[in-house]
Amino acid sequence: MSSQENLPEKVATNNSIEKSDLVQREYVTEKNNSQKAQDQSSIQKSMQDLDQDQHVETNPSQFNFQNVQLTLDNDMSKFAGKITGVVYSKNNREIIPNAIILLYFGSYDDSRSYAVCQTKSDDNGNFVLDGLPPGYYTLYAYLGRYLREKIHNIKMLPGQNHHQSILLKKVEDNFH
Repeated sequence: MSSQENLPEKVATNNSIEKSDLVQREYVTEKNNSQKAQDQSSIQKSMQDLDQDQHVETNPSQFNFQNVQLTLDNDMSKFAGKITGVVYSKNNREIIPNAIILLYFGSYDDSRSYAVCQTKSDDNGNFVLDGLPPGYYTLYAYLGRYLREKIHNIKMLPGQNHHQSILLKKVEDNFH
């Protein structure tokens, strides 16, 4: 008779639990050893990769072709703007010939501004100011001492033709 057979049933059951527990432990140990072996193998492969010479191309032979056409045109008439218009009297809407038209770049100040362009209205009250670069302008028109008008913030874009009618109004004489 074996010693286990003489033991009570409770102890024999415990022993069988221990045996299955032992088998499980051996399986887990084998699994852990296998995992460790894989990790070690992976580390070794990584180390081998680091030891190898790496060749990096510093002058890649990639070509990128783009078709770009650039045309330079010095013909300023294509970019210069023009202001045309007619001069009228504000009171009776009659055409005013021979009115003086002055053009100022930016805003107009009587004491500090210089006209960049000047013209006169013809017999039909028409006028033309051409060859103007893009920008903001102020138009000042007068006839004698009593008829005057200012038109501010005329915006000229490249190559733009702008039509501006001018209504001259009577100005009181301040010299009395």
